[in-house]
Amino acid sequence: MTLPKFEGDKTQVRAGQVAFSGGGASWYRFINGVYSYVVYSGIGKGWEFTGLKVYKNAKLLMKKECTNGGFLTQTYRGENLVQESDTGDDATYGYAD
Repeated sequence: MTLPKFEGDKTQVRAGQVAFSGGGASWYRFINGVYSYVVYSGIGKGWEFTGLKVYKNAKLLMKKECTNGGFLTQTYRGENLVQESDTGDDATYGYAD
């Protein structure tokens, strides 16, 4: 599977981030019809996490944490993407559940 379906199509990609004391988390959500694929990573004082979550509509179907790093790089930074905080979807697809 390749997401977004059409290379360079940013209409079906969302970005989100949240700051923590001493760290933060970020994620990208790739939308494919009623399914959303969320890649996420976060770091704080003494902990870190990365993973993938899959949703059908707003229902979490699967959550898988990475075991060997895999942090989202800041190279991409989500330029020109719709921010989850602007749509209110950060509460649904954000880093925590």
